[in-house]
Amino acid sequence: DNYSMSTMLCHLDIAIHEGIVKKAGSKYIFAHDQIQKAAYELIPKCEQSQWHLQIGIQMLRACKDKDLDNNLFVIVDQVNRGKMHITEVSQRIEFAELNFLAGEKAKASGVFSSAAFYVEQGIGFLDKNSWNDYYQLWLRLYTSCIELE
Repeated sequence: DNYSMSTMLCHLDIAIHEGIVKKAGSKYIFAHDQIQKAAYELIPKCEQSQWHLQIGIQMLRACKDKDLDNNLFVIVDQVNRGKMHITEVSQRIEFAELNFLAGEKAKASGVFSSAAFYVEQGIGFLDKNSWNDYYQLWLRLYTSCIELE
């Protein structure tokens, strides 16, 4: 929020010139995985989960329907890493639903261990009132969990 788009692009141009980042189409990627690791380690450990959550939320907001399907696992993985910071019930339900979708997608691909993980993460977003307030979601998650055991 503190940076304008032009300032960010200027910083990215410098990083490209220095060989830290490469431009791949419309995306920017680190030139080497060790550079990415070093950059990640600059983020204080106590802030990393919050960063993951914000990245997941921004990606979700930027996605259209088809893009969501293509990026579902990345978005859900980012959000799940920041799950402890989510307090709003509406967001918790939205992310429980996204984890259910990721679980179904993994199950359809035959990756049952990942499917079980996503379903369990989805259940983790539910609270004690979910049984009453979001029964259908609760039922889908728990039914899927039992099927995957």
